[in-house]
Amino acid sequence: MVVQSISVCWRWIGFFFCLIGLGACGDASGRLPPTITAMTYEPLHPGNKIVVTFELDAEDPGGITSIELFVYEYALTEDEDGMRVGKAREGGQWGSVETWSISPPKVTESVSYKYQSGFPPESYVRYIFQVKNSAGYSRSEEWLFAAGDWPFPDTPVPILANGPPGKRVNLTFVADEETYTDAAEMLGDLDGVIFGGYHTNNAIEGDRRRYWQFYYSLEKGQIDDGVLSNGTIGKKVLDVPESVQESRVSTHAALVHKDDTINQNWAVGTKFGTHAEHPRVAVHEAGHAVFGLADEQIIGLHSVSSAPHHNNFSSEEDAKKYNEENGWDRNEVQKIGCTRGKCWWKPEPAELQCIMAVADDKMLAFQRSCIRRVNWYYGQLEPLGPRWLINKLKQQNP
Repeated sequence: MVVQSISVCWRWIGFFFCLIGLGACGDASGRLPPTITAMTYEPLHPGNKIVVTFELDAEDPGGITSIELFVYEYALTEDEDGMRVGKAREGGQWGSVETWSISPPKVTESVSYKYQSGFPPESYVRYIFQVKNSAGYSRSEEWLFAAGDWPFPDTPVPILANGPPGKRVNLTFVADEETYTDAAEMLGDLDGVIFGGYHTNNAIEGDRRRYWQFYYSLEKGQIDDGVLSNGTIGKKVLDVPESVQESRVSTHAALVHKDDTINQNWAVGTKFGTHAEHPRVAVHEAGHAVFGLADEQIIGLHSVSSAPHHNNFSSEEDAKKYNEENGWDRNEVQKIGCTRGKCWWKPEPAELQCIMAVADDKMLAFQRSCIRRVNWYYGQLEPLGPRWLINKLKQQNP
């Protein structure tokens, strides 16, 4: 159900606690609502009064009968007490903007809507697509983004949000100062990174999209792998602005670059560097920084993380034990290789090539042990999440 009117005022953290990003209604017989395979808007963080295009791809084996788009417009301000607030904009858009009736019902359908008037400065926009099928079930998904001039320069700009920061991976993109003249220039590349990268990977696509929120910094940062002109190794640099480092909403940061000659794709702690034109790299590096997974190539970042579920073991026997504990063939472990006098094993057979392995730029999946680590991580973010989602994830990844 879509709320038709609302008046809200949040403290800064609470400001992002709008509504849960996905909603679905089905029944116990196994009949399910439609699937929303992709939901996008462009451009990211649109300027003042810039046309915004909303797009949706959906599917349903029984046939989709209707799709409806709702848009809600908020005005951002800071009151006399310094509290940052968002309120329904007077005279702004509030409710349904378009309905597509589909007859006869279609198994797959894509719709697009151009919001011609755009949004004024200091706007925050919530948009919802609701899809119904021939069995009478529906699914809705919603996202929020900033539009127009951003009034809070000391805070990362939300470009795709859906819920409380404490229950999400909050990834802030930072433009590399050697690549971009200003941070906004990076936005055109982030479209591919987010919608062509994160939202197409099996650890994040579909129902898992709800666990990720994306922001970008108005200030630039610096990344340097430390390789000097004479070939020697100097100090590595992964520097993000203080507004990101000290942010109360950002939990992870990605420095975005376009350097093809020097390896600047690496992670340390909750930060990582990634190439703007290679979405697979962005997902791979998030595997390190977000999920604590290690590389699955001979030369790489190898470590045994804290339990549960990791993809590297420094002992072949430990890898075999892990497989036994998880109901897999203990002998399916594979030796990754040896570096610096230590050897590593992965608890998956050779044919299961995880996103953490070296490959071409084709988007690889998180495989057996990796996806269990992902599911465990999401469970820590929202241990009491929707039962329909929990059951679905269990069915997909036993």
